[in-house]
Amino acid sequence: LVAVYGGYFGAGAAILMLALLGTLGMRDVHRMNGVKMVQGMLINAVAIGVFAWQGLVRWPEAGLMAAAALAGGFGGATLSKRIPKGLVRGIVVGTGILVSGVQFWEAYAGR
Repeated sequence: LVAVYGGYFGAGAAILMLALLGTLGMRDVHRMNGVKMVQGMLINAVAIGVFAWQGLVRWPEAGLMAAAALAGGFGGATLSKRIPKGLVRGIVVGTGILVSGVQFWEAYAGR
């Protein structure tokens, strides 16, 4: 279900994957990030294939986004190895709470 959501929409899929990996018993946040990155790559590869097959991809923009994603992925992995595991976990949890709060506010309180 996370893969279907991530392939179509993407936003927050990384947090969902980390949460799922945590509930499955993984505790090493660096290992979880590695598994999440591989899963995200596979999810996006399938989604790209489906969208490309249907002629829905704007290739110049997609190329720019792919380059930026690669740079961010390598940069983020390098940075996360230098940060203590507890801090990485806190950032992930804090980001999830913040995004959930903003989404809740926009959906229910911002009317």
